[in-house]
Amino acid sequence: MSSCWPFLSIKNRLLSLISNLNSFLRSLGTRAATVELSNSAPSNRAMSSPKIAVVGAGIIGISSALRILQAFPGAEVTIFAESVSPDTTSDVAAGFWGPSYISNTPHELVISWGKETYDHLVDLAKSDPQSGKCGVFLAPGFELLSVDDPGTRYWSHIPLEFRRATPSELSVFPSRIKSGIYFISAVAEGSKLIPHLTDQFKALGGKLVENHRVNSFSELQQMGYKHIVNCTGLGAMKLCGDKTMFPIRGQVHRVAAPWLKFWFTSDDGTYCLMNTNFAVLGGVAQKGDWNMSVSETDKAGILSRNYAIWPSLRAAPVLADLVGLRPGRDKVRLERENIGDCTVYHNYGHGGSGLTLFWGCAGDIVKLLKADLQTAACKL
Repeated sequence: MSSCWPFLSIKNRLLSLISNLNSFLRSLGTRAATVELSNSAPSNRAMSSPKIAVVGAGIIGISSALRILQAFPGAEVTIFAESVSPDTTSDVAAGFWGPSYISNTPHELVISWGKETYDHLVDLAKSDPQSGKCGVFLAPGFELLSVDDPGTRYWSHIPLEFRRATPSELSVFPSRIKSGIYFISAVAEGSKLIPHLTDQFKALGGKLVENHRVNSFSELQQMGYKHIVNCTGLGAMKLCGDKTMFPIRGQVHRVAAPWLKFWFTSDDGTYCLMNTNFAVLGGVAQKGDWNMSVSETDKAGILSRNYAIWPSLRAAPVLADLVGLRPGRDKVRLERENIGDCTVYHNYGHGGSGLTLFWGCAGDIVKLLKADLQTAACKL
């Protein structure tokens, strides 16, 4: 027994050394993991809690702000707005889904933004118990044309149904109507939807600063904002010095016509679009006109053209006369721009299609912002 003792002693020492070595290696692994976690923590914080300013509180601004908060729940998002609902251009609009007055905006972008918005509105109308409150519903109707061939629409695959109007359908309209298109549009009443989205934005912790005109991006930089989303519409003329912007004056008349259950538009600019509690009769599209006063001449023309297409509208009392200025541009501007020490994400120039493209455009702003925040986080 005593002769084996030296060997047992050596064996025990070896086992002790191996145990200590394993403990040391485990310690190194734990430290490495701790270092890795500590290095990644700033990145996670940078991604989840950025400080972001949104300029403008129309449908483009409020939807951008809301989608940013939905994507970054810990973000500090503040909207700065000179005007808020019910005093925005979006509040005057009938809220009819259908691309209009967006000039040279690439078709693939209109399709992408328009489809995402249409699908979102369908989901709201179908599933959201607040859809009535926020003024979102589906509406069938006709695009009426004075030519024999209605042609095609590059966005025709987006609506739930889109087809040529039948001869029997066209027979109920004036004889000058030679062809037409029937499709199911989505209606999003700005005067109801904007307050609804604003409530959602605030419920997520967003802040709205009213009666605040931003004269330069440097103002927001000095307040600590490195990410600024520009949704100022026509305001971009001064804020960005964008000389390609121009007003497209619109005038509409809200009438009480509860018996009307479909919409129509005509290639002479006439339209009758349903809202929840009234119909909206239009319209005019006067480029370069800044006049915000109601024109009695325009009113007489709008009403007479609508009466000619659907005579029962003569019995509809006029509830309100409204004027708005669409933010015209050669094409929608949705892009990032580095200005000083901050990044500005432009989202304006939607013409008459703000309520047609808003949700899809807001989604692309989130994509740009997310890419930049990820890049910044990797540098920490």
